[in-house]
Amino acid sequence: MVMRTAGYIGVMVVILLGPSALAGDTSPDGRALWHRYFGSESGNLQRYGRVEIPRENRERCRAVRDLFSEIGAREILLSSSDEGEQAECPGNIVVVLAGEISDAIIVSAHLDRAGSGRGAVDDFSGVVMQGMLYLYFKDRHHRHTLVFAVFDGEEVGQMGSRRFIEESRWISGRVTAVVNLECLGVMLPHSWAEGSSDRLEDMLTRVGKKWGMDCGPVSIKNVSADSIPFLRAGYPAITIEGIGPEHIGLLGTDWDRQSVVRGDILDATFTVLVDFINTLDALMAAPNPAYER
Repeated sequence: MVMRTAGYIGVMVVILLGPSALAGDTSPDGRALWHRYFGSESGNLQRYGRVEIPRENRERCRAVRDLFSEIGAREILLSSSDEGEQAECPGNIVVVLAGEISDAIIVSAHLDRAGSGRGAVDDFSGVVMQGMLYLYFKDRHHRHTLVFAVFDGEEVGQMGSRRFIEESRWISGRVTAVVNLECLGVMLPHSWAEGSSDRLEDMLTRVGKKWGMDCGPVSIKNVSADSIPFLRAGYPAITIEGIGPEHIGLLGTDWDRQSVVRGDILDATFTVLVDFINTLDALMAAPNPAYER
């Protein structure tokens, strides 16, 4: 999540990857990933995770690419910021899980970091949650195609998500909804009031109530996130986050480190997100053809 603050030119390449050992060692719902990055015990606030999250954005991009490779993604799309050159990090990273229909639910997070912090909350927590969700859904039935998009350039005006919208013709169907994951694991999840569609906010609130959580919208002023370009383009979108207004001033500082992210809260967030995506998959229809890409 970025305080309100640039052309971004992309070229897309496909990286084909073989299966990895980690996929066989990971539980089916992917909870082992938060153990890997945020500690080995639920709610452990004192120790860092087993793998240190890189600070430099090029290395963060490579870490994200490696994460998806290791959990079994065989095709990773990488959109570089360097036109005319072979796409390489940093850049958008996209992994697609085909469904029964080509209409897509996009699950997004961002890989870039700003300031002096580790960027664990903002937003490697969202990236790890994407990996958990990928592992959960890859061997389960889902009607929609699920697109896991990890955007570069969120911290500098959502350059990656804006470019994705411009060049997303490779999605063969239409976009039903965008679920943007931002700054998870500090408090229980909720929608960001200024960056979410009303209908999706209502759906998340109802899903949260089923699990005894208040996931209703929280207002956080003077920030932006990757749901905003999608909303402006006419897509239903929601940002789901795990921080409140009291945390905004701490992002980009040394506070934003791996030990701040609570495993028990990530686990609860995962439960809500699986239910929410399943609800979208069952109930939502894509917007009218005017929004096709």
